[in-house]
Amino acid sequence: MKTPSVKHAFLRSCPLRWLFLGLLAAVGMPAQQSFRGFYSGSLSSGGSIGLYGTSNNDVTVIVVDPLSNSFGASNSLKATSSGSFTGTYSVATISGQIAANGNVTGTVSPSGVTFTARRSPLSGSTQAYEGFYQGWIFDPNNRLLSTSLAVSSDGIVYMFIQDGPDVVDATYGTIDARGIFSMRDSRGRVSSGSIITTAGGLAWNGRFSKTGVGAHTFVVGKRTAANKFFNIATRGKVEAGAGAMIAGFAIEGGAKTVLIRGIGPGLAQFGVAGTLADPLLTLFQGEDTVATNDNWSNVAPSTTLAEVTATTGRVGAFALAANSADAVLLLRLEPGLYTARLSGVNDGTGLGLIEVYEVQ
Repeated sequence: MKTPSVKHAFLRSCPLRWLFLGLLAAVGMPAQQSFRGFYSGSLSSGGSIGLYGTSNNDVTVIVVDPLSNSFGASNSLKATSSGSFTGTYSVATISGQIAANGNVTGTVSPSGVTFTARRSPLSGSTQAYEGFYQGWIFDPNNRLLSTSLAVSSDGIVYMFIQDGPDVVDATYGTIDARGIFSMRDSRGRVSSGSIITTAGGLAWNGRFSKTGVGAHTFVVGKRTAANKFFNIATRGKVEAGAGAMIAGFAIEGGAKTVLIRGIGPGLAQFGVAGTLADPLLTLFQGEDTVATNDNWSNVAPSTTLAEVTATTGRVGAFALAANSADAVLLLRLEPGLYTARLSGVNDGTGLGLIEVYEVQ
């Protein structure tokens, strides 16, 4: 997961920004070519490569190569203003060039494999799903891992799964207008599944079964066009006393509204056993208690149940049962360093999850 922080540049909210950009246009500064969007293609070895430009500076790459039974992915490749990029995925180095016409060429070292790709069209049968998504996935052993998906508007999908910083699986295939997809990994194993629900095109709940591996369920949220995706999660065993779970985050550049959730019983819908029965969520700034919540259906006086429910759908978080003991805080916070603490009522223990969302 990314280091939890909320960062906003001064010029983003300053009216002078528009005057500054207008002056650049007036003196003839060239406009930068946009590299955002989905690209798919093939390796000279016969494998497949997918790229997603989430901004003009950030490129996600997913490689699946059946010939060498290898795969890899990276969220951290940086593109220059001319469209060139280089970086590492797994144990390989990838270098490429995105041209103004949407064509991509490059090489993978040290293997010497080359690749070509092309930008997908803006419209197509699956344009309702097009985008780059990130979130969490439960594997057949009920491990909570992170996952990323890149989906084109013309029915192509790539997916990779991480256990911490390590990419443990990558697949690619097709998706149709109904949200039904089929993907293959580097060993030829098929993952067949579908999107269960969507939240206004901003989030999915989905599931699939992989040949020889078993069933998976996942929840993902879409990165926005502005490339602002603030959403952190940490899962683990909540113990009594000092064994409580904590997650830290920072707010910079002005006050922000955040949704913070301490999940225990809510994990059961994903088949997770041994969850924390009655979570208690407390938010600290330094040593000072900012707010606390026991059962999320009783969130007064800081907000209302209706506001929490609406915000949950807006940020793409999975829904909680109305009478569950999960804990939630919806707060407007000033800049500073914060710590969310998840413990059990009466020193209860079990598996828990802390989530923090920036509310757009």
